[in-house]
Amino acid sequence: DLSRRLLDVFAGAPELAEGRRSIYLDVIGERSPVVDIGCGRGDFLDLLRGRGISCVGVDPDAAMLAAARDRGHHELVEADANSYLVSVPDGSLGVVFCAQVLEHLPADYLLRFMALALAKLMPGGLLIAEAPNPHSPHASKIFWVDITHRGPVFPEVALTVCWALGFGSAYVFHPAGSGDAEADRFSEPEFALVATKALHDDRGSSPAHPRSIP
Repeated sequence: DLSRRLLDVFAGAPELAEGRRSIYLDVIGERSPVVDIGCGRGDFLDLLRGRGISCVGVDPDAAMLAAARDRGHHELVEADANSYLVSVPDGSLGVVFCAQVLEHLPADYLLRFMALALAKLMPGGLLIAEAPNPHSPHASKIFWVDITHRGPVFPEVALTVCWALGFGSAYVFHPAGSGDAEADRFSEPEFALVATKALHDDRGSSPAHPRSIP
């Protein structure tokens, strides 16, 4: 199948993808269930299963889900991100996770996706979204190698959207970086947004607009 072949080219071998994303397990902690949007062949689902975390994989590509099923995953849904999120109850999810998905979405769809994620997360739940880092010259140079990309998402924009939607807190880090976000900003090829739903609904207040939401 063409989509599976392209994924093998752009994402690399499954063990490489899993190694890059193991850092997210510590971010997730004990939260569950985790929904992996754009789960593909099931790389991150493997990691979640290994940690004993309840999870569901969502992907619109039947061939990708077949690959995930071949790896022993059964909690799989063939759907696009927003259609799936609309179908689940508000406040029912521990984590909405997506890796290398945001850059494939049209702007209106992306904003709707982030709003739905907020609605469907339980208080204290997380939206975790990994994307290519447009501040990295190398990442920007190779961005359009993947012909399915719609456009880059800047981390500052992602943080601003989280603030506007009413997430309680949000920050950006670089999964393979040094841990110093400013130092990694122009060198690391990927960034990850981590946004937390507030324990209480504070959307009636109007906080000052920060670079990140502490």
